[in-house]
Amino acid sequence: RPRSGPLPTHLFPSAAALADAGARGLAGLGFTQRRIDTIIGVAQAVSSGDLDLEAAHSLDDTVAQLCQLEGIGPWSAHLIAMRVFSHDDAFPASDLGLRRAVEHLTGQPCNPRELQARAESWRPYRSWAAQHLWNAAAGSHRRLRSNYPPD
Repeated sequence: RPRSGPLPTHLFPSAAALADAGARGLAGLGFTQRRIDTIIGVAQAVSSGDLDLEAAHSLDDTVAQLCQLEGIGPWSAHLIAMRVFSHDDAFPASDLGLRRAVEHLTGQPCNPRELQARAESWRPYRSWAAQHLWNAAAGSHRRLRSNYPPD
């Protein structure tokens, strides 16, 4: 919905508005039907109070609660825990970008189990480590695409 004043000029719709929009409201936005169903399901859970975005739960409880929702697995749950609930220790170990960043930095292949084990030493700030890894991956990608040598 429009908002006056400096940027941003629009606010994200409320959970109730997303739930009410249904599949028709999200059609044409480039989402798969499965993703649309997940977005609507999460919006319904928030608007009904089944998922409380304001509650302070442990990371394990947050991830478990999110994984009960249709279409939300551990990767999505950890990203939501990180970005919505501000859990400092959330860590989506199956994230391809994180694995590629570690592979780039170490020169060794890294599967999700190995990344999870490596990340244990980063507790209780694995979310911060993830952000640094994503930034490192973005930087290495830019360097590969440019004509300039790395810093």
